[in-house]
Amino acid sequence: MGLDIYFQKVKPGKGVNRESVAELDQYNNATVKKKFIERTKRLMAQIDRAMQISERTELIKKLQKYVKKVMKYDWYYEGITTELTNEELRKKIDDLSQSVYAREDVYFRKVNFVYAFFAEYLVDEECIVTKDMVRDLIGRCNKVIEAAKEDGLINNKNKIINKNAYYYHYQDGENWLNITPERRKEEEERINKLSEHLTDGHWVEVAEHELPTQAGFFFGSTDYNIYYLSDVLDCKEKFEKLLKNWKDDEIVYNMMSW
Repeated sequence: MGLDIYFQKVKPGKGVNRESVAELDQYNNATVKKKFIERTKRLMAQIDRAMQISERTELIKKLQKYVKKVMKYDWYYEGITTELTNEELRKKIDDLSQSVYAREDVYFRKVNFVYAFFAEYLVDEECIVTKDMVRDLIGRCNKVIEAAKEDGLINNKNKIINKNAYYYHYQDGENWLNITPERRKEEEERINKLSEHLTDGHWVEVAEHELPTQAGFFFGSTDYNIYYLSDVLDCKEKFEKLLKNWKDDEIVYNMMSW
């Protein structure tokens, strides 16, 4: 349980209310589901016609690759194997189609300064996002990053200086989860020591003004520390990518949940 923040991009169809997050999300999910059903039906038809085992194997791999692209979790596509009969494959795909939905373009977990930034736009914890909002947010990230650079905490490659350790990161905790409890404790001590001086610089004043943290129900830490800086760098990167690929006929909407 915790604050989850989703940003999704969609090209709305005719008759869809472009000001309604609920309608945009419903249309987005329905479109993804329709494409999934149509594509998997075509692949299953090819599998049915396959005359050679090698041909069938390659088609099932293609099916698995497509499901992996669409579905969010490993256990969905890992269940699609060559050991299944065609009817078992078809039943598996039919079951999966009930769980298909549009995947988020940008996601944050417990990055509460993102919530604080969008709070004035939210209605029932969701809103339509404009390019100006995103540009404003990126600009604020840049100000925090530049201040941290001036304080010697971030280098010109936008990397936190001397952060030569694993650390828990909400977007990607794979390395953290794979180390032993002993090593984890050691790394926690190193990160805590590294974080001690972070609140001394001018960058914190900039962060508090530009991207203040916000307390809330399972919102995560409100401290200005190494994790906060890492999230600011991550936020800048993700939204720059979103903005770069954002076409004029597309709408981005945001949903908050916890």
